[in-house]
Amino acid sequence: MLKTTLQTIDNAFNSASKDESKFHLMGIFVRHLEGPNFEIVATNGHILSIQKVTDDNLLDLFNMADLLEKTVWIGPEDKPKIKIALKTKLPAYLAEAESGKITLTSYGIILEKTDLTPPYTHIIPKEENNTVRVSLNPMLLTNLANALKSEEFKKDGVILHIDPENPKAFILVRTSDPSKMGVLAPMKL
Repeated sequence: MLKTTLQTIDNAFNSASKDESKFHLMGIFVRHLEGPNFEIVATNGHILSIQKVTDDNLLDLFNMADLLEKTVWIGPEDKPKIKIALKTKLPAYLAEAESGKITLTSYGIILEKTDLTPPYTHIIPKEENNTVRVSLNPMLLTNLANALKSEEFKKDGVILHIDPENPKAFILVRTSDPSKMGVLAPMKL
């Protein structure tokens, strides 16, 4: 497995659940598409990340473990091992494969076949001509959301008011607390 693939899996843990009652969502799903192409998927039930990677080494491992066109799961207990693997110079593709399971032997990271993949493809919005595309810096949105939060509305989210006629216009950001609002400038791409 390439280090870039391992880094993508590590990044995907940011979208995985931290709630132990949703254990199957605490891990990362790696789905074989075709050839050396894979999807790395994570969700906590509120956000979903899907990242495509190309990795010939991973294809060989999936082939040896009879996992072509299947999905494997990497559990939360492997996250610290992935961090260690990314910091070392050992190749991340030293592995053993058996039917339905791949083990990265240098680190003890296990990729195991699963049938519990959440059905995520049907919730992805279609990119249609009538959609409004707005580019924004997610860190700035997070900073603004943190600035607007209050004790009374601890679990409050933000509502983005986007002008469909002018996607380059400033974005009004509100919470359910009527005394608070913010403005976010869209990014130029």
